[in-house]
Amino acid sequence: MQTERVLYGYEVDLASDTTAAKICRLIGSDKEVLEVGCAVGHQTNCLVRRLNCRVTGVEVDADAARSAAPYCEQLIVGDIEKGALDQLPAGKLFDVVVFADVLEHLRDPGKLLKKIKSLLRSSGFVVCSVPNIVHASVIFEMANGRFDYQSSGLLDHTHLRFFTRKSIYELFAESGYDVQEIQTSELPPERTEFGTIAITEEDRLFLNYIQQHNVDSNVYQYILKAAVSERMAEANLRVLRAEETAKKLAMALSAAQRRMQRLESNLSWITNRTGYRFLRATKHLLSPANWRRAITKILR
Repeated sequence: MQTERVLYGYEVDLASDTTAAKICRLIGSDKEVLEVGCAVGHQTNCLVRRLNCRVTGVEVDADAARSAAPYCEQLIVGDIEKGALDQLPAGKLFDVVVFADVLEHLRDPGKLLKKIKSLLRSSGFVVCSVPNIVHASVIFEMANGRFDYQSSGLLDHTHLRFFTRKSIYELFAESGYDVQEIQTSELPPERTEFGTIAITEEDRLFLNYIQQHNVDSNVYQYILKAAVSERMAEANLRVLRAEETAKKLAMALSAAQRRMQRLESNLSWITNRTGYRFLRATKHLLSPANWRRAITKILR
């Protein structure tokens, strides 16, 4: 069942720092582009008229597709996960496949990423943008017992998948891609759709904690470029798994060190007790059983 999509409309200024501008710059000029989820076509317009690209669009919303149609060489109206790509001409290849805020709407983005590899030329690549689920505003909402979907943004009500930087790398590596470049679009918590503001001192301390411990706490979206490379994908997966193992080992080591410090502190307390020093001096007079009972009395 296809969910209703909110149509995101904007005018793309290539010189700006917006996500759409970053996507267009990553795509480059004079490219054969497959734009999945072209919506009403503002980004398509920029690619065609400003960057001299040739665009084939795919859009599930028929009303949006009518607006995007004038900019597309071919526009396919349909669900990308339900055979829309079958309408492409046989043997059609692309320099770039674009997923601008699309992967999070899919049931199985990995399956689609694997499928579209056959549509890319040998020098081709994928460009996509995805929202960051661990933005400080979302963490703050969750910490206060809220996970309320919105009409747009980080918790858009049509999102089926949620991503972090790590899970994006994993998704592309598992799908046979090497992420060659990743950029970010940042927004402080108070400027998001949640309007997150620290009202109390407790709120302020908590937001500070999030921002100190999460380097991506202000990252609203990730924008990346990835090329097909099974060899690099396998290497990247090994690195990701090694990093995860190293992180778990570091946490275990830290926990062991804290336990050792507590034991050393307890031992120091015991050895500084007068009764312990007396027992040490007279231990040759006590049997092992009496020694243990004496230590137990000291600990009490």
